[in-house]
Amino acid sequence: MNERRTLAPGGSHARCTSEIATRLEIPTELEKAWLESMTLIVDASQLHFPETIFWDFDFLGAALLAEYPDANELRFRAEQIVGFHKVYGQNSIIRFRYVHDFTYGFDWAKWVGRAPELRADFGPFSPEFLDHVQNRGQELLQLIEEDDETYPKLPDGNPRNPFVFSREPSEETKLFETLAERNLLPVKAWETDSEARWQEPFAKLREEVAAELGITK
Repeated sequence: MNERRTLAPGGSHARCTSEIATRLEIPTELEKAWLESMTLIVDASQLHFPETIFWDFDFLGAALLAEYPDANELRFRAEQIVGFHKVYGQNSIIRFRYVHDFTYGFDWAKWVGRAPELRADFGPFSPEFLDHVQNRGQELLQLIEEDDETYPKLPDGNPRNPFVFSREPSEETKLFETLAERNLLPVKAWETDSEARWQEPFAKLREEVAAELGITK
């Protein structure tokens, strides 16, 4: 695995699954399911998004416990995440480069912001949002097959970037570090008790910070 970097202030590395476990009160009956689920998700992130830079999974680990107190449901949702990582990642025709927008909440904040009256009560790893991510993946596959203007077919090996700013590794690093410093991430993924936020226009703010930093396509 690449260096497991963190966006935590002063942090030297992202916590591994066993370190995250020590920060949580995991019921005995869920210990095995939680550990196996987290391992599956982290491994899938590495396999399908190998260029991921920041590996904070603390909030995800805590959210899985809070959302899925039943071991079977926990395993099901972990497998669902693994499934759509395969759909969205580098081994698919979608070919997104990083897992960052999922783990740090940008995808979720955008989804809630489109219908807050219906979605504001659903967290970043709620069943409602995970189902949306899964369904959206299938929609993107169809758009790409049709060579859509926004989601066209790509030459082999090229990562997909539908954003107005570059997402090359050095620029992605600079952008996310700046967003973290300015408290402009929807989810502080390095905290188990982070308060997920959707109310601010995070997508627009990210574009503005990218422009300020001179990060363009």
